[in-house]
Amino acid sequence: MQNTPMIQAYDFVRVGMTRDFLFQAKVGGGGDNKAQKYLLQESWGWGGDNKTQGRLLNYLEHRKSQFIVCMLQTVNCCECLKPRCIYTKTKLTARDQRALTHTLEKYDYTCGSVITPDGDILQGKVFVRLQLSYAVHIEFPYYASNIGRPDICAHCGAIGAEKSQEMTGRFRTVLPVCQQCLASGKVIPKRNPVKN
Repeated sequence: MQNTPMIQAYDFVRVGMTRDFLFQAKVGGGGDNKAQKYLLQESWGWGGDNKTQGRLLNYLEHRKSQFIVCMLQTVNCCECLKPRCIYTKTKLTARDQRALTHTLEKYDYTCGSVITPDGDILQGKVFVRLQLSYAVHIEFPYYASNIGRPDICAHCGAIGAEKSQEMTGRFRTVLPVCQQCLASGKVIPKRNPVKN
């Protein structure tokens, strides 16, 4: 077996997460194994024999169900009025989309509760984070997507909030917070510090 730098294999896992996702993102098509192995070798310079490549591809397939999660849309909590993200692991059919719309119209959502009732057609297909409470700021994926407004306060949902320029220089991800929340002593949500 050819010696391969681990960083290149890691880059493949970090950037692509699954061979199909990676192939579609990079080449814009579906994925047969031959093309995906070519992508492994050419785009990432990752050599190795067929057995090793097969192991990596199998590993990525196994990890797909654990890591590839898409944000569908948001639902507002009826008590704190913050938008909360609705996630899915699979692409929803038109029927599932209609069922989700109907469920959101029929039931009120509160932070920390499930999004679908027991026995619903969408149970296990769509979900929200259950560890949320009214005190928890709006989630980071909300701001990373282009579904919601980028200028709402992460703590209270007020429109017109801005990111701290000081924190933006020190962290890669900084959420906007309004002046009233800053005055009341709330912390600016941030993550991924910039390394010097």
